[in-house]
Amino acid sequence: MALGDAEDESAAFNQLELYLTEHNHYTFSHLCSLQHCTSSLAYSAAGLPCIWWTDAITWNTMLYKGNHIDLDDVHKMLANTEVRLVNLWENSVLKGLHIRINYHTIADDLTNKDIGYSFLSDP
Repeated sequence: MALGDAEDESAAFNQLELYLTEHNHYTFSHLCSLQHCTSSLAYSAAGLPCIWWTDAITWNTMLYKGNHIDLDDVHKMLANTEVRLVNLWENSVLKGLHIRINYHTIADDLTNKDIGYSFLSDP
């Protein structure tokens, strides 16, 4: 596109700018205001739920964002994760050492925001 074409388009827009700018009393301004109102309404309205319970008797199955989920499978997943974590802890971290650790004394201070804070070094 040659520079002359851009200047022609700019000159044409300058002539129409009054009619195509918000806050002027012309059709475009009214349409733009209506679009802002409808967008505001659409964004403030509640959307459809992400979870649909498919079993209203025992409440064990659901559709979550279109995916079928059975809570028994979630329980199995958590149990399998625990088994894998215990295996990693005992074999990869402790390397087979039989050290008794009192887990009841381990606590995390969730209010501590200090950089480098670790529950391992917290007395």
